[in-house]
Amino acid sequence: MPADMRENMPTGGLAAVRYCWKFIIDRARLNDPVQAVKLALRALAVRAADLDTEIKELESALATLVHATVPTLVSKAGIGMIHTPNCWSLPTRILRSYAARRRSRGSARSHQCH
Repeated sequence: MPADMRENMPTGGLAAVRYCWKFIIDRARLNDPVQAVKLALRALAVRAADLDTEIKELESALATLVHATVPTLVSKAGIGMIHTPNCWSLPTRILRSYAARRRSRGSARSHQCH
């Protein structure tokens, strides 16, 4: 990524998604690295925004289901459906576990002799 783009880009999260979403790509000049980077980052931003929308829809559906089947569950201290620093979240726990397994597999592979 060109240095000027890197310096102006927010450090992460939805701010970075919004920033990249606004890129205007000159498709006639995709051989220019700046245009190619803009195309790739905008495509990722579109996907991230779509995933954010999907997550919100699924969290809403999950909340409705949990409240309908076990309404007292989320009233317990430390249990919730959406991740916050003080809240246990099954989806977050699953994702963290998956990420940890991927990291441990990756480090094991990198130490193997080829």
